[in-house]
Amino acid sequence: MEQLRTLPVQVVTVPNTTVLPPEVVRVAVKRSGIVGSPLRADRVQELAKTIKRWYVRNGFVLHSVTGANLKPDTATAEITVDEPV
Repeated sequence: MEQLRTLPVQVVTVPNTTVLPPEVVRVAVKRSGIVGSPLRADRVQELAKTIKRWYVRNGFVLHSVTGANLKPDTATAEITVDEPV
């Protein structure tokens, strides 16, 4: 458990999206400062705000970020989103 609190995130993925362009994810990741530091709620919230703004601007008002998990073996943060059809 201690490892998860100190392990810096190396990669961020949004594996279940069907509409988010990779560039939007890259910008959100950069703005949040999530890469290079341990996974923290405030950074995930910042990333979620950036993604939510994109969703709303593009007409996906019901879409949202619903969570984040850290895969310790790869230092990958997986961001989960809800994208209703």
